[in-house]
Amino acid sequence: MTNGNAGCGVLAEKESSYGSSFNSASEGWYATKRTPTFIKARFWARDNPSIPAEVQSPTQAAVNTDLWGVPSAYFPNTECDIASKFGEHNVMSVLCS
Repeated sequence: MTNGNAGCGVLAEKESSYGSSFNSASEGWYATKRTPTFIKARFWARDNPSIPAEVQSPTQAAVNTDLWGVPSAYFPNTECDIASKFGEHNVMSVLCS
């Protein structure tokens, strides 16, 4: 906690996105998009059939994350001036255990 601020929390709907369940599943995909108006994060387990093609093979110059469904975490620019704290940012990564 910094200056009395514990930050933002997210309740993960899928246990396979963290901890021992994540380790047992061998790997998963995380994608984060950060803009001046929001931060969105998504997770797909390794065996999820709905992993977008551009996540599995990131060769496209432009990616439309709006087609990926509901994010696992969504932080709108309501009480925090995101633009003053962060720059725009897109990350896709696969984590292996």
